[in-house]
Amino acid sequence: MKMKKSNIEHIFFAFVSFTFFCIIFYVKQPFWGLMDDATSIKLALEFSSDPFVTTKKWLSQNNVNGMFRPFFALQQFIQYYFYEFDNPYPTFFLNIFIVMTSIYLFSNIFVKVKDLYIFYSVIFLWPYTYDWLLMPTLNEKWGLIFLCLGLSLKNKYLKFLFGVISVLFKLNLIILFPLAWYLEKSKTNNFYFSFGMLLGLSVQTFFF
Repeated sequence: MKMKKSNIEHIFFAFVSFTFFCIIFYVKQPFWGLMDDATSIKLALEFSSDPFVTTKKWLSQNNVNGMFRPFFALQQFIQYYFYEFDNPYPTFFLNIFIVMTSIYLFSNIFVKVKDLYIFYSVIFLWPYTYDWLLMPTLNEKWGLIFLCLGLSLKNKYLKFLFGVISVLFKLNLIILFPLAWYLEKSKTNNFYFSFGMLLGLSVQTFFF
């Protein structure tokens, strides 16, 4: 089965960007100590020892601040899986891969091939993109991955579930609700994913 030319071009842009940023990070030599590195590394190590107790502890502490992020401890465990004090490269290269995966999935759904140059220019001119690359702790990229995967699924129950999960990863993913709603309306006229996002928003609102 041949891969569509449009898919190849989307992959090409993501791969070139991934390679470019890996080279930049290798040359510039990333280091620990940005934003939440210390606390998230500690959380990741605790999760590796006892994931259920660590998640429960995280939720009990985090919910007090009006946030509900049930997957945060798991995310930090994945992000810092290759953590070594003297070798930050694997952690940052993995983070670059996750960031570029989220951008690729989004572009593959919402961006036409002829607009890829414009899309990537906007993405890399947007300062917050570099926060994603520099700070593995940030979880918007995971929410974006689940949003794009959910919109690509056929099973209505999984679509609904992924809609909920995307917003539970990060509340501000709800700003993409109009895009999700429009895509479902134009393709299937079924709104399972969108309703999942609304349920996720309701859960988040409950903890505010």
